[in-house]
Amino acid sequence: MIFQTLNKFKQRTIMNSIVLIVAGILMLICPADYIPSMIGTAGAVMLVIAIIGVFDYLDSKKSLMNYVLLTGWLLLGIAGTVVLLFEINSLYVVSWLFGIFLIISGIANIVNAYVYAKRSGRRGWQTLIVLGCALIVFGIIVFINPWMHSFTRLFKTVGVMVLFSSLVSILRLIWIWPIKE
Repeated sequence: MIFQTLNKFKQRTIMNSIVLIVAGILMLICPADYIPSMIGTAGAVMLVIAIIGVFDYLDSKKSLMNYVLLTGWLLLGIAGTVVLLFEINSLYVVSWLFGIFLIISGIANIVNAYVYAKRSGRRGWQTLIVLGCALIVFGIIVFINPWMHSFTRLFKTVGVMVLFSSLVSILRLIWIWPIKE
């Protein structure tokens, strides 16, 4: 039972990383003329993910963590709606959301490296802490947003950071996965 749950978690992490890699590559190769339609698509995807998350909450056991996740899903739905309705500043909303994602992912990476990789005796667990700190710094850079004058450059920068984040996620999974069946 527990191995099935852990294998589902592993598969979900790998699939999320693959989807983020594809999204990052699409953001990098997207011509400037198509950036608004890509951002609109991102808003629609955020809204769909939020709706799926709310349905997942309705099917859950209603524990504290499920309420926290519901709050996150509702905030993601609001952000997706804002991106779809207000096209002018929608890239900035997406970049702020991704900055928040990078910071949270970096903190989770540091915690996972310390709690799991160090305790399991993995060599090189300090690299995960360095990568987590890099994610936090990149998230802060997206918040500071020095590319605000160039819509295209901001879009490409977020694409590069999406790729980096997904690669760090894959590395984290490889490093902290000590469980053998």
